Amino acid sequence: MKMITPAEIEQLISKADKSSLNDSSKLEEMWQKQAELLRRLEPGWTEWSPRRRVEFIKDLTLHLQIECAEMLQELPYLKAWKEYGIVDESHCNYRFAKARNEFVDMLHFLLEIGIVLGFTPSELFYMYKFKNKENHERQDNGYAE
Repeated sequence: MKMITPAEIEQLISKADKSSLNDSSKLEEMWQKQAELLRRLEPGWTEWSPRRRVEFIKDLTLHLQIECAEMLQELPYLKAWKEYGIVDESHCNYRFAKARNEFVDMLHFLLEIGIVLGFTPSELFYMYKFKNKENHERQDNGYAE
């Protein structure tokens, strides 16, 4: 797997046309790219029965869990029982860069699950905002249900 480094990400960001890519269009672009990949990998998925969609979501969720475990394995100091000694900053940065790549793999599966569930990018955005506000209110009120 090719790993993109933080420096390469900064280069991509600096080259991007800032006026054409606001935050909402970035989500829309990711969504469209993932939908395109989904159509390529699973042509006709929109015609699946609800049972088949559930099976597919279960498979995607399993893949998501695997990517999550892979991300965790890349993190320095993951094992609380292990004595790591001194780990230099460059090694930590390298491990965080690897973890970030695994996180992006997770994002692919999350987006695909959202697409199969029938979300639109706008629905996801507004549902996220609503839930985020609710979570802040819970914290403000001692997380009372």
